[in-house]
Parts: sequence; C-alpha cells; structure tokens
Amino acid sequence: MDMMAVGQSIFLVSAVAALSLPFGFVVLRVAQAWLVDQTLNLGQALLVAGGVIAVLFGTLTLWGSAWMLLPPAATSALTLGWWLFVRGHERAAARQYDSAEERRCLELLERDPRLGAAYERLAALYERQGRLDEALAVLRNLRELTGDRLLDRRIRALQVSVQQRLAPRAAAPIQPPASVE
Repeated sequence: MDMMAVGQSIFLVSAVAALSLPFGFVVLRVAQAWLVDQTLNLGQALLVAGGVIAVLFGTLTLWGSAWMLLPPAATSALTLGWWLFVRGHERAAARQYDSAEERRCLELLERDPRLGAAYERLAALYERQGRLDEALAVLRNLRELTGDRLLDRRIRALQVSVQQRLAPRAAAPIQPPASVE
C-alpha cells in the first residue's frame, strides 16, 4: 500500500468520524424527544432516526462524487423542519398544561375559596402567560383573604409592569446644541 492510499484512508476515516458527530447528536436528540420530553411518539422517532442514518450512509456511499453534498443538504433541511415540528408540539403541550393548571386552580378555589396556594399558583400562571391584569386581581384577592403584607411588594411590582406595558414610550427630550465659543 502506497502512502497516497494510506493518506486517503486516514482522510476517509476522519471524514466518517466528523460526519458521525452531528448525525449522532441528532439521533440522541430524537431519542430524548421520544423518551424524556415525550414530544415525539415511537413512529416519529424511528422515522427521523432512520432518515438520519440513511443520509449518513448515503453520504458515505456517494463520497468523492459530485453528489456527496446532497445528503447533508437534505439532512439540514429535514432537521430544520423537524425542529420546527417539535417546537410546535412543545408549545402546544405547554398551552395544554397551562390550560389544565388553570382549570385545576379554579376548581380548587370553587371548593375552598380560602386556599392560598391555589391563588399563588394561579397568579404565577397568569404572570408567566403575560396576563398581568388577571395576575394582579388574583394577588389582590389573596391579599384581602390572608392579610399578608408581604404580598404588597409583589402587587406593586406587578402594578409597575402593567403601567409600563400600557404607557406609551416617552421620547427622550431633545437637548439644544451646546454653544461653541
């Protein structure tokens, strides 16, 4: 075996290793989305992982030809599409969780209107969703119910947030030019 063939073999092994890292990352992220996050079902996970592995083998098969960049380009496009798909599912799951959390808190408050923890959770949920007026109303109800003066600071902070959101942005005053003498 001549030195040129050895060099080409080393280059090919290095290229396979370099290509395997991003493909392996995508396969691991798919496994995480399926097993941990549960944003993908088994069929979706197998489809994406199988596609990634097929693209890796396609790239290696086409190595050295003019077509060798086609599988990675397709993978990039598919990865972006998959990321958008998963992101949409994550947002939908968060909205569903928030809706269920709001229902639970309201049901608890119907059963026992003196339950401070339900008010706290509901206010935090509204605050996280940007529904500051509703969060403020819930905190005021909790303050009246418990008489807890420590809530005043949180109520004031929310009032400031609401005022900042509603207030038009004031333009910076125009300064007259300094006189040059």
